Amino acid sequence: AACPRTAEGKIFCIFYGLIGCSCGILFFNLFLERIITLLAFIMRSRHERKLRAAGAIAEGGSRRGSQDSLEDHESLEAWKPSVYWVMFYLSLASILVAFLGALMYMEIEDWEYSDSLYFCFISFATIGFGDFVSAQ
Repeated sequence: AACPRTAEGKIFCIFYGLIGCSCGILFFNLFLERIITLLAFIMRSRHERKLRAAGAIAEGGSRRGSQDSLEDHESLEAWKPSVYWVMFYLSLASILVAFLGALMYMEIEDWEYSDSLYFCFISFATIGFGDFVSAQ
């Protein structure tokens, strides 16, 4: 079995796991922030393009018939979607990938669907116990 057997090995594994989990959480937090910023940029750009197409904005960025400018729209903070919605859609995408991957492994490896789904989850979560291994 691929697991620590000595007390020293188990202690090392605990500290290694704590550091690894902390780094993983930090990475995903930074990754999520970048995704949200990208989505805000895309949403703001699409909105400005629609306003330009409708003739509501002159090329200089000022609204026609109004003293307001696009400065209130230029801040990306105002356009950032909720973290909860982004996490919801990323979770849906992860579930879709796992379920479709399970279908693929079910056909290729001749496994039951539940075993394929378990394999996809364990692999996707980077746990990897080794009880199921796909053929090379």
